[in-house]
Amino acid sequence: MPAWLPYSGLPAKFREAGPRGRSAYLVLHRIMDLDEGRNSTPGLINLPLNELADLCALDPKELRQAIPILRRLKLLKCFLPDGDEETAAFQILTPLTVPATRQQIIAAWRLYAPHTSEAEPYLRYIDPPRAGQARCIPDTNFPDAMPLLIDLYFTHCGFKMNAFIIDHLNRVASTYTADEIRSAFRRAEKNETHNFREIHSWMRQAKAATRKPRNI
Repeated sequence: MPAWLPYSGLPAKFREAGPRGRSAYLVLHRIMDLDEGRNSTPGLINLPLNELADLCALDPKELRQAIPILRRLKLLKCFLPDGDEETAAFQILTPLTVPATRQQIIAAWRLYAPHTSEAEPYLRYIDPPRAGQARCIPDTNFPDAMPLLIDLYFTHCGFKMNAFIIDHLNRVASTYTADEIRSAFRRAEKNETHNFREIHSWMRQAKAATRKPRNI
């Protein structure tokens, strides 16, 4: 968890949500811990739902009840599988929406943690990534293009997710390169479409075009 988070005003927001809010704050902590351990910049975290529940000292039902609070506060996007032993996907939304301003966070952080020595502290999830930062550990649960595809899917197609959609995305990420995926979503943005079937059809067309033999 980033050291500045307790001074962001978020704890009060979770307290207002009651017991489930406190569970949601704990879930946010754990996802941030995992993200900081796996990614040098905020990225996608994949792990079985029941594994995350164990890390939070919650049962899977309590975890599922806490997640909507994180979504409502616009802190997290995620895919929750039907089964608790199946892989879930989580990503912290950036820049993180918090009640306090950046200046207020830094002032409170220095007041209560005077050992903070950086002249201009870096606030992960609020500040843009520092130059040269990149994902340090590749995702091993899904194809290499899966984190990119899920991020673009959430951005352009919405947050609707189920096991069928995640399986479809998994097959797409296994078939197309990152450049092919980006190109299709750029076309979707230009044409103002949010239909993933149409976006996928553009990927197929582009892939087929590259395979056609050239006339000599």
